[in-house]
Amino acid sequence: MAHTVDPKLIATLRAQAHVIERNQALGCGMTLEMLRHRIRPGGPWQRLLPGVYLAVTGSPTAAQREVAALLYAGGAGVITGPAALRRHRIRAPETDVVGVLVPAACQRQSAAFAGFGTSAEGSQRSRRRRPLGRRGGPT
Repeated sequence: MAHTVDPKLIATLRAQAHVIERNQALGCGMTLEMLRHRIRPGGPWQRLLPGVYLAVTGSPTAAQREVAALLYAGGAGVITGPAALRRHRIRAPETDVVGVLVPAACQRQSAAFAGFGTSAEGSQRSRRRRPLGRRGGPT
């Protein structure tokens, strides 16, 4: 008996560079057993971050790592640092870490290639810096 793939699953994978979050996959009709089967050693999918999977074999691209980090952030994050610059077509050094800024209330910890910081941390750092005068020196 042939198994048909839910069109919603196909559309989600296409829209997200073949990266999908566990709840999205379950919402597309997959079961936990189906997920386990796909991410088994030697299977067609791989786990990138807790609850986030890449639906192809091989090494993830920078864009796939960025999508995975945002999915892991739970929809509240924004990409920062060099990855954000590259998304805006500004030259930036390649890094192994995708920086993600999340609200202070978000309870995410850095994992694998996803580095998390909170918006509260960023605003505290900016308050500690001395403002610059017109010529670029401290006021």
